[in-house]
Amino acid sequence: MTRAATLVGYGALACCLVALQVAGFRRPDAPTIGTLAAIALRRPAGLGALVVAWLWLGWHLLARVHTR
Repeated sequence: MTRAATLVGYGALACCLVALQVAGFRRPDAPTIGTLAAIALRRPAGLGALVVAWLWLGWHLLARVHTR
């Protein structure tokens, strides 16, 4: 996969998350990202999935150093 395709994919994911959050604020029956995270944290598997996702995000955005 090329770098451009990867950036487009991450951009689409970010747009979906923003749309989910906006829908949650506009419609009372739609969940927000915080509500979905609270539901996931009720179970050990959900907690593990959120921890792994947070570690992956931190590793890819904060810990890796590109040297050229």
